[in-house]
Amino acid sequence: MCVLVAATAVAACGASPRADAAPLPSEFVAAPAAGVDAATGLPQRIVHRATGIALVLVPAGKFTMGSPADEPDRLPAEVQRRLRLAAPFYLGATEVTQAQWRAVLATAPSHLAGDDLPVDRVSWHDAQRFCATAGGGLRLPREAEWEYACRAGTTTPFAFGATLAVGQANVHGAEPLGGTPAASPSGGPVRVGSLPTNAWGLHEMHGNVWEWCADAFVPDAAAASLATAPPTADVPGPRIVRGGSWALGAGFCRSAFRWALGAGFCRSAFRGWYEAAYANRTLGLRVAWTPPR
Repeated sequence: MCVLVAATAVAACGASPRADAAPLPSEFVAAPAAGVDAATGLPQRIVHRATGIALVLVPAGKFTMGSPADEPDRLPAEVQRRLRLAAPFYLGATEVTQAQWRAVLATAPSHLAGDDLPVDRVSWHDAQRFCATAGGGLRLPREAEWEYACRAGTTTPFAFGATLAVGQANVHGAEPLGGTPAASPSGGPVRVGSLPTNAWGLHEMHGNVWEWCADAFVPDAAAASLATAPPTADVPGPRIVRGGSWALGAGFCRSAFRWALGAGFCRSAFRGWYEAAYANRTLGLRVAWTPPR
């Protein structure tokens, strides 16, 4: 599990770059032609053998979680807090596909069939079951891990800048952000890996399908991200979803009485939530993994 600490406590963490790394467990293999991270000795890209899921190394580091007060479409729950991720972790290069889901659970829940489309109509409980059954220690990312990886060093509303241009993300185009021209909605998810990556090699972090995180939702982003353990099935309350989707906002309220859709929900800082048992055609997942130390 990645340890999250406030930036003011960084000196007390004692985490330092490693010159080498423990061997990969048998459930994983370095991706073909994958480079090696000089600071840790870890492969920059690995593959989960049983599913074929490719995961990208996300380096340890500091970032500001949440959004500034002047960011368009900002919500009060996007409280800013300077955090440090004290150890590297891996995150899926793409959302989990229908073929990968079927290989583990032999089910086909998605509303539009396609092996390379992201699996959808999965609840938080379903996502947890997928990770546990797939093996190797796959898990849902923590909320702070997700935002850190999505931003990939950026501080703008999106990993691509202040706006999302056509071809960068699969979002509902009727309500763009930052002056981008309105566009027709796609009507469904697109094939994973078909849109540009952010600076850390992660596809479709904005749009396509909402991605479940491990954390339970609490109004204060700092409290959520500083939790020391992921919630379990017996913890009440909704769970975090991140990244937005191709469709309508599906019940999230941008302001007190106005339903919203589009790019505002796909910002790096946007914090969505659903009850853990809920599933719809916009809900999917991306997996994470913590390497041995």
